[in-house]
Amino acid sequence: HGKISDGYSFFTNTLTKVVNDLYPNLVDSAKIQLIWVTTEMVCVSAIGIDGLLVALLRQTVSGDFSEGNLWLCSELVSLFWAKWDCLLEEEPLVLTSALYTFLRLLSDHCRLSSNTKFEVLKQKEIDFCVRMLRQQFHLCLKIGRDLVRILQDLAHVPDFQAIWKDLL
Repeated sequence: HGKISDGYSFFTNTLTKVVNDLYPNLVDSAKIQLIWVTTEMVCVSAIGIDGLLVALLRQTVSGDFSEGNLWLCSELVSLFWAKWDCLLEEEPLVLTSALYTFLRLLSDHCRLSSNTKFEVLKQKEIDFCVRMLRQQFHLCLKIGRDLVRILQDLAHVPDFQAIWKDLL
């Protein structure tokens, strides 16, 4: 860490290219290490970490309930939850992208039948989104009218009913 002169810019840009070009082809152990190193890069406020996080968010596929996709969703929402303060201070617009992604995913995840594995993930996503909407609404407004459309889709979820009523 002491010898880095570019703020990890080259490294995060390389990781971003790997995620954009090769993520679906990576083996599970490489994906686990990628999430780990991304978390570490957030901790040191690496230059370009916003691009890496957005690239990882783009790898989550709406309507895909495969084990790998649900694992990625869970890891990313946990990362955003754990590094909330750091991201809010350094890269607040990444939280806006995360909110949009998780609200979009929640539209699908709330349609799943009751399964304890899905319920844990769904509750993590709901907790993150509600926290974002309640505490950082000025960042949420950057989503624009899509925010209203997505919240309208989620108005049947009890945690979003109060938010929807407040908006109306």
